[in-house]
Amino acid sequence: MHELAKSMDGPFAAAPAIVGLGAFLGGLGFLAIGVFYYRSIYRSRSWSETSARILIAEIKEHVYKSQRSYSLDVRYEFNVAGQLCKGDRYSFSMTSERRRESVQQLVDQFQDYIRQSHVVPVYYDNEDPTKSVLNRELNSSFPIYMGIVAFMFFAVSYHLLISSFDFSSLENLFIQLEDKFS
Repeated sequence: MHELAKSMDGPFAAAPAIVGLGAFLGGLGFLAIGVFYYRSIYRSRSWSETSARILIAEIKEHVYKSQRSYSLDVRYEFNVAGQLCKGDRYSFSMTSERRRESVQQLVDQFQDYIRQSHVVPVYYDNEDPTKSVLNRELNSSFPIYMGIVAFMFFAVSYHLLISSFDFSSLENLFIQLEDKFS
């Protein structure tokens, strides 16, 4: 397809460059998500800790075509300087999972906390207590996946933008300049 688009005149002649630029921007996007993820975790290290009471812990089921995935729906409340705050974020990297069992374990644990009226630690932003999280640990697989996806986008971008150029005319120019100045 790439060679076919290169040989065509008209609107398809720019297709590799457009797709390559899109791939490059996609790679930058995934890189930005990874950086945002790390910055969020780094900033949360300075957040204050208090106790939260779990209100709801359920499994959300997501269906796309014939694929199912599951995520944790948790809601909690906590006090900061006499003000009641509510939160719903378990972690910075918790996304849906294909296996229900791992999410079910978290739901069961939080359901036990609700039944026994236990409190759990919650970390909140001192400047904006509406920003809170129950688990601020680093999920080691998330940045690896982001890096792999960003690398794939950059590789496609390289292939379409850089490797398709004919650098022979530049090489000839450098040879002529070298001969002229030597």
